[in-house]
Amino acid sequence: TKKKASTNRSELFLLFRSENKLMCCCRAKKMECLDMKKTISEILGYLIMAVLVLLVLAGVILGIVALMRFLGFTYESLGILFLFFMAVMILGFPLELVSKALPKAILSRGKLSLNQARGMFVVMYSLSTITVMKIVDEQMSRVYASDASVLAAALAMALLLMRDLKPDEAK
Repeated sequence: TKKKASTNRSELFLLFRSENKLMCCCRAKKMECLDMKKTISEILGYLIMAVLVLLVLAGVILGIVALMRFLGFTYESLGILFLFFMAVMILGFPLELVSKALPKAILSRGKLSLNQARGMFVVMYSLSTITVMKIVDEQMSRVYASDASVLAAALAMALLLMRDLKPDEAK
């Protein structure tokens, strides 16, 4: 069976050079041949974009953490800080969906102006973020988030995300 398994593996993919290109074909499913250089360059492109997005997000988060730290936010280590924000993101996801969807829905029905919908979003998002941050703060003994730091972080995040409501969603 060992010999058969290795034979099956060699039948699945075929690597070869064609016209100075490294090609990979799947024999078993008769898929098209792929230009490996093109595939690798596409993967690298996506990885570079992902790294850039993560760097921008890290910059925003570090700015918010600096503001919170100035207002009394303390933590034991960067790992604890990361865990705090991951817990806030995961637990706050359902509330975030509601605080984004409700103003958009009311705006699209024409019941609110764009500025009113944005104001509603800022209030709802801030309140949901404050609630989740305080709950996570109470559960994590290695983190202390003062009321002022939580309020500042919630408002900063809400104001940054407020632009998600666009004028074309209004009737």
